Order: sequence, then structure tokens, then C-alpha cells
Amino acid sequence: MNCQDSRLSEIVRVAFYLATQSNIPIPRNTICEGVTIAAPFSGNPVLALALTPASENEAQLQNAPSLKVTNARQAAGNLFTHDLQLSLNLIPSAVRAAHNSLVGKDFDILYTHADGSQTLSYGLPNASFLDIEDKLDNTPTMTLKAKILSLSNVITITAP
Repeated sequence: MNCQDSRLSEIVRVAFYLATQSNIPIPRNTICEGVTIAAPFSGNPVLALALTPASENEAQLQNAPSLKVTNARQAAGNLFTHDLQLSLNLIPSAVRAAHNSLVGKDFDILYTHADGSQTLSYGLPNASFLDIEDKLDNTPTMTLKAKILSLSNVITITAP
């Protein structure tokens, strides 16, 4: 088993989209390293979080996201597990509402980097999970934990 563990300090924004919003013309059950597409998703993200929010529709991250991608050989080939953790100082009700609308649904995660480039965690059907962990004390914090199973490592998105 190979493991790629990254502290993604260059990621400035994380956006969760329902799989039904995807414009990516590649089937989810194929391996993909990169895709050239102008708009990978239609509509607004269900949930957007950023180190420095650009609008009131984005929640502020406490620190840089942590993404761990593991690769395990399965009977059908390699299976990548994308484990993402996001910490928030404030607990906006919009984050809870977005969490509730993502639970039990397929979703993808789009990462925007400081240089403007984008990468993607592109999940298999019925293989997206999102949990909330609350710490309620003097300084309440929330940790979002997302897990996506995929046939691909993180995919590079390139504009045409």
C-alpha cells in the first residue's frame, strides 16, 4: 500500500459539489490524471470553504486543509482513498445545512490553489462520505471529515 500524505498549504479554497453538478466527460469508473475543461461543475457549490473567504457564501477555514491519499491494490485494480480534514473556528449554520444536504449523496471536492490552479477528488458512485466533529468548549471548533473512494489520485484540472 502506498500513501501520499500532504499538508496542502497551497490550497486556498475547497468546494463540495454534488456529483450531479459535474460536467466532467470522464466516467467515474476509469482512471484519470488530468482533464481539460472550462467549467468542471455547473451551478454553485453546496459548500465552499476558504482560508480567506471571497464572499459571504464561503466559510473561513481555521488552517490549511489536510489531505491524505492512500492507494491499495484491489481485485478490480487500484483504489484511492481521499481523506480530507478541514477545521473551522466559527460554526456557521450554513455549514451544518450544507453537511445535511451532502450526507448520503455522491459528491466531488474541487481544490483551488494559491496560483489559481485547480485539482479534484473525483469519487466513485456511492463512495462519498462527510462527517462533522464538534468541539464545544471555550473556543468551539468544527472539523469536517470527508472521504472519497476513487480509481484516480487527485486529478489536475486545466482550462482550455
